[in-house]
Amino acid sequence: MRHDSATKEWRQELVAANVLARDFNPEGPNESWCADTAYISTRESGPHLTAIEDLFSRMVVGYGRSRWRVGWSSVRP
Repeated sequence: MRHDSATKEWRQELVAANVLARDFNPEGPNESWCADTAYISTRESGPHLTAIEDLFSRMVVGYGRSRWRVGWSSVRP
């Protein structure tokens, strides 16, 4: 099977840099945040929930919900 090098380079650009290096215990607040998106099936609200957590305090510092998978545009502090 032949692979196109342009496709391989394009896919590598989609991978985010590992800036945390698995260090999930910062020394102070607002040094490291973690974000995740979950699909929630309900009748009343959008099915996608995005949350941002401060890894120092383990508190949610922002969240958003959306009917589509673009929750980043709806995150609120």
